[in-house]
Amino acid sequence: MQSMKEKLTLYAAASRTRELTQDEQWDFAGAVEGVKGGKAAKPILDALLQRAPEHAPALYARGRILLEDNDESGAADIERAMALDEEAREPGAQLLYTYFYSRQDFSRCDRYRNTLEETRRQRERAVAERLQLKPKDALEPHGLTAGQLQPWLEALAAENAVKRAWLVRRRVQHLPKVPAYVLVVQFRIPTLGRARAMARIAEAVPAWCCMVRNTWDHGGAARRVKKAASVPIHSVT
Repeated sequence: MQSMKEKLTLYAAASRTRELTQDEQWDFAGAVEGVKGGKAAKPILDALLQRAPEHAPALYARGRILLEDNDESGAADIERAMALDEEAREPGAQLLYTYFYSRQDFSRCDRYRNTLEETRRQRERAVAERLQLKPKDALEPHGLTAGQLQPWLEALAAENAVKRAWLVRRRVQHLPKVPAYVLVVQFRIPTLGRARAMARIAEAVPAWCCMVRNTWDHGGAARRVKKAASVPIHSVT
C-alpha cells in the first residue's frame, strides 16, 4: 500500500504532464492534507469542485478545512454535502453543531441538534427495516461496478468454505438513498462454522446496510435473491 508521501509525489509528478482524473484529484487532495495539512489541500479541492460542483466528499472536506481555519463560509460546503449525500448528514450536523457551539451561536446549534436527532431516528428505522427481509420486498440487480464489487469478492474469497454467492439491491423505505443489499452465500458443505464465517463476511463487506443470509438456513429468501441476481458474483468449482 502506498504511503501518503508516495501518493503525493506520484500525483504531483503526474499533474505536471497531464490532467488528473476526478478520482485521482480527490486522492491527491487527501494525500496533500495528510502530509502538508488542510490549507495546502484546499487549492486542489477548489480545482476539483470547479470540475465537479456536486462532489459531496470534496465539499465536505473543504468545508471542514475552512471551519478548522475558523472560516464560517465552510458551513455552506458542509450543508451542500449533507444535501447531496445522506451519509454526510449525521457527521456534518455534528461538525456544525460543535463549531457553532464553540462560537456560542446557540440558535444555530439548535438547528443542527434537531438534525442529529432526526438523523439518528431515521438510521434506527433504517437498521430495523434492513434486519428483516419480507416476502413482498422488491429485489433487483446490485448495480455495482467491477471496482465497487471488488471488496465483496475479496471478503468471499477469504472464506474457503464458500462455494457461491449472490448479491442484490433491495428497495427500502427508510434512507432510500443509502443502498441496501442482500447477500446470499452457499457453502460447500453444511459446516458447523458457517455462522462464524457469515459474521466475518458481514463485517468485511463495505455496506453497513447489508443483510447476509446463507442457503442452509434461509432457503426461501435465498431462492428469491438468486432469482433476482440471475448470476452469482462469486463461484468456485
